[in-house]
Amino acid sequence: MLETSELLVRDIMVRDAVVVAPTTSVADAARVMSERNIGAIVVATAGRVEGMFTERDLLRRAAESRDEWNHTPISRFMTPNPVSVAPDVLWAEAMSIMDHRHIRHLPVVEAGKLIGMLSVRDLLHHRAKYLEALVRDRTAELAARNAALTERDQQLTRNLKVAAKIQKRLLPDRLPEFEPFRFAVACHGHDQVTGDYHDFIPLGSDRLGVLIADASGHGVPAAFVSVMAKMCCTFYCQGLESPAAMLRTMNEHLGDLIEGEHFITMFAAVADRRNLELTYARAGH
Repeated sequence: MLETSELLVRDIMVRDAVVVAPTTSVADAARVMSERNIGAIVVATAGRVEGMFTERDLLRRAAESRDEWNHTPISRFMTPNPVSVAPDVLWAEAMSIMDHRHIRHLPVVEAGKLIGMLSVRDLLHHRAKYLEALVRDRTAELAARNAALTERDQQLTRNLKVAAKIQKRLLPDRLPEFEPFRFAVACHGHDQVTGDYHDFIPLGSDRLGVLIADASGHGVPAAFVSVMAKMCCTFYCQGLESPAAMLRTMNEHLGDLIEGEHFITMFAAVADRRNLELTYARAGH
């Protein structure tokens, strides 16, 4: 079935157009138009269009005596050589012709023979159907897009919740017992996943490393950087007793992993309970 926008004139024309001969009287033609409740009839001989007789033509002669109409052939009142249209023309093009030529009726002619009639009423009816179909299609398209966006939003929310759980597991689940030092931690992220990170690194029985970091930005990008910092600390910082050495090591391994617009600040410290000293180094933190 054709889309409404692809309809041709042959799809919407009236096939049983009223046709009269040129010798038909004006009175008879007017009576036919009144009985059929139509605004125009085609004047043709052997299927070949010679003219159109419309309400407008009738009104032009309204002042003449009705008695004269009974004897006057319609060929005197008709519009000769009317504009016609081929059946394979799109309906929108036919409407454009009517608008441009200021006419309300178009004979449909194929191979020189009349095969139908197209009126403004037909075109307006199908234009309304076209607009309704267009609104319906656009509404369905918007509904589908909204549904897809809603699904993506829900999926993103689910993914963020999973990422937040994973990130939480990367943080120490308990604070170290390292008397006489005592620790307290409060971590309140801006989003479900964040660039905030802290860790404790055992350095023997009497020394403890502490690492605090904050990746630039918020959300998933910052969280990725903090996760990479965690992995780097786990694999490369064990056994390093110098805070400066920790930061140098982190910088060496994270430098090629973090893109230029992102960065991470850090604070590294070593607590020594034998002499109650805290040695630290910082990188922009």
